[in-house]
Amino acid sequence: RRMPAVAGEAMIATSHPLATRAGLRVLDRGGNAVDAALAAAAVLTVAEPTDNGLGGDAFALVWRDGSLHGLNGSGRSPAELDGGPVADVGPRSVTVPGAVRLWADLAERFGRFGLEEALSHAADLAEAGVACTARIADKWARAERAPSPAPAVGARYHLPDLARTLRRVAAGGAEAFY
Repeated sequence: RRMPAVAGEAMIATSHPLATRAGLRVLDRGGNAVDAALAAAAVLTVAEPTDNGLGGDAFALVWRDGSLHGLNGSGRSPAELDGGPVADVGPRSVTVPGAVRLWADLAERFGRFGLEEALSHAADLAEAGVACTARIADKWARAERAPSPAPAVGARYHLPDLARTLRRVAAGGAEAFY
């Protein structure tokens, strides 16, 4: 039988220990659940780049002051495309990613620390590098359009372009991304 997890003050669970740690650190510094979720989500773009990214969508349900708030960060698509049909790959094959806008909205409406605080640790990790897990090494190796060769399990990979983008968004908000 699986026993429940119990914590006295706060708890956060993610698919990667670095993301979990980022969320807990934010809580330890006085942030709220939204701040912790944003910090963890940003770290996941670094620690699990095959599964998470700034180019995705996001959704959030926030319970605050007795009210439920739903935020839709799904990508928007144009009513029509000039210059031809939708493509199978590339920028004409996807919607405009909504995750960054949703992160900014969450930070502004419900966070204590703001978007800059949420993204700064993830940017530092992307620059310093992260040890590759077995799952990410395997997924990266099997990706049809990987931006670089897959790192070996335990090898440190660096994402300097992601670090710059995260810092740009941290400083300029969602508009810096779009």
